[in-house]
Amino acid sequence: MNELMIDYGNGNYIYFKTRMTTAWDAYHEFERKCGSVGINTDNMSPTEATLTNEEFEDISVWKFW
Repeated sequence: MNELMIDYGNGNYIYFKTRMTTAWDAYHEFERKCGSVGINTDNMSPTEATLTNEEFEDISVWKFW
């Protein structure tokens, strides 16, 4: 299983396990799951999302502008 690391700046990160294969898709899966359990992420501003595989190799990176 892959792992998405969402960087919110200032040393704040969230890690999310996923089967997605791009950081973009994994981030949107994370957002959907948060919404489905009532977690509001409106005031959380990510700077970057990095998807890694089980060997901790980067698969995909998405930078938020």
